[in-house]
Amino acid sequence: MKRILFALTLVAASVNTFAQQAAGYFAVPATSRNAGFSGDGNFNVVSFDDMISGGGDIKGRIAVNGNLSFSGGISLAQNASAQQDNVIVTGTLQTTGGSIKGNVYYGARTGNMPTVTGGSATQITPSNNPITFNNTLQTYFTNKATELKNQTANGTVNVQNWGSWSNVTLTGTSTALNVFNVTLPNTSFGLALSVPSGSTVIINVLNSKVNISGGNTNVTDAARTIWNFVNADTVKISNLDINGSVVAMNSVLQLNGGNFNGQILSGKKLLHQSATISYTRFIGNVVPLTSGALPVTLTYFKGNLQDNTTSLTWETSEEKNFSHYVVERSEDGKQYNAIGEVAAKGAYSNYSYTDNVKSLSGKAVYYRLKAVDADGTFKYSSVVKLNRSNGSIIEMSAYPNPFQSQLSISIMATESEATAIMLYSLDGRLVATQMEQLNAGSNVVTVNNLDNLAKGMYVLN
Repeated sequence: MKRILFALTLVAASVNTFAQQAAGYFAVPATSRNAGFSGDGNFNVVSFDDMISGGGDIKGRIAVNGNLSFSGGISLAQNASAQQDNVIVTGTLQTTGGSIKGNVYYGARTGNMPTVTGGSATQITPSNNPITFNNTLQTYFTNKATELKNQTANGTVNVQNWGSWSNVTLTGTSTALNVFNVTLPNTSFGLALSVPSGSTVIINVLNSKVNISGGNTNVTDAARTIWNFVNADTVKISNLDINGSVVAMNSVLQLNGGNFNGQILSGKKLLHQSATISYTRFIGNVVPLTSGALPVTLTYFKGNLQDNTTSLTWETSEEKNFSHYVVERSEDGKQYNAIGEVAAKGAYSNYSYTDNVKSLSGKAVYYRLKAVDADGTFKYSSVVKLNRSNGSIIEMSAYPNPFQSQLSISIMATESEATAIMLYSLDGRLVATQMEQLNAGSNVVTVNNLDNLAKGMYVLN
């Protein structure tokens, strides 16, 4: 079945900022953040088992569902904001000094208490833990790893072996999302990545066991790169600098030496020795893959932009075991960032959300809803595009979505004008175009002969 990724609504708008801080692709979801939690849910490190640190600072926030052991001289969360919940340990905090910035929570403590600045230290029980660590949360992140693995590979991989050294070349051409399925060599290697600037990169490492020692990579965009070790039960990376988030939800993860810059997710024990872990939040665009409909029926999703304020409204006819909506915004219709969350109300509910876009520079702004179920599964709504240029007000929606051979586009225009309707594949190819003369007011445009398009996601502009 073919699906429109961006069904549009173009309008003019105005905004109040949403109180809750923005989430992210690897953020602990709101359903697992308990009352009083301070922060946006994004952590530098999330481990679902013990974490043992024998050297090397961790610059961002840490959440450990187990014991956290680290030696003196190590600093934690020094680049995080003060007065936020920066270190959360459900088990025993085992330390011989060191320092922590912000609030630290622990189930028990042994050794010398680290120096805590810009926050406080609090002993917790499962009932007052800022985060609910359970199977639901672990499944949520494991599903993320599976979603990354199931993305369609569209990049080319070339491996050249030279005895004790190998060259790995990854080449992608998509300006949106480049996916590589790679079996890494059992030697030291140099990895060369060539993709358009600003594009998202997913490197799915297919090895069942990973033992990397030395080498180099030219990956520089840590905010848009993911290293997904989805098949491995053990991952050991020694003396190699990694830019990008590291996902190892099925394996013991060992980081020995080198610098790691991104978000780290470990489903089992995390061993950290003489490696610096810096925090860069993943902000890339991952196409959602859904196997079925969530127990929520979205009747409509609309937007209006006026005086630099966007007003979004939507209505549902059914919400069963449903958690919340994440409101996401984009300036280019490709890369989306979460800007707020709205809790579910129940069946037959109306919602609204406002956003101030005064600081944005583009001529258009795009919005979509991420509908999240109680078990962490989710799907995306159609996209609302609001035109900021010349104060014009244009509303557009496309249906049916998914479509087969025909697509109807409803457009509300404030004045008569010629408009090009363009449909793109995710790799940027123009697959259908149609010129239309719009009248002031309501218009319905029909695009036919779409039978030859392959099943997948498409962008309407």
